[in-house]
Amino acid sequence: MSITREFDKDSIIDSKYFLKKLCSYSNFNNKVKVIRFYKYRLKYEYYVSGISGKQVDFFHLDEIEIKVNEIKSTRLLELQDGHSVTGIDNQLTLKDSIWMNTKPIKIDLCSCEINSCSFRLFSHEYNNEIKKLIHTLKLECSKELKEGEGRNEEVYKIIAKITKFKVIVISTCYD
Repeated sequence: MSITREFDKDSIIDSKYFLKKLCSYSNFNNKVKVIRFYKYRLKYEYYVSGISGKQVDFFHLDEIEIKVNEIKSTRLLELQDGHSVTGIDNQLTLKDSIWMNTKPIKIDLCSCEINSCSFRLFSHEYNNEIKKLIHTLKLECSKELKEGEGRNEEVYKIIAKITKFKVIVISTCYD
């Protein structure tokens, strides 16, 4: 969650202020009884041509809930800005963090105008099946939507097949 908007970084040391902000971002009516966190966070670092510097996306695992009335104090360990339009499309596990930290063998880009998305595919393994799936994805993204259709669901079915391999899919979507 990106909480830097309307978040006074100088007030982080105040545990009550920080808890109040966490509650307000967890539920807009401030009647939150639990705050949801993730036990693990997988970090994926990558480079994009045309953009200087390393890009970072995160995948969160093992959601846990903490009752607000049981919280004695809070402490911010790290503040990480993120982009709400970019995300990892994979369903990952802790075991995946091993291969995720290796250099990808191949990188593909697929722009999907019909879904207002682009997909960066970072292949950490590459074979004929992956090659065919990426080709099929590019073909599907090149199709035009029929009148009345909202988005091409077939694109997401193909991505689900691709992510069964050691391929990280970073999507950037604009609605």
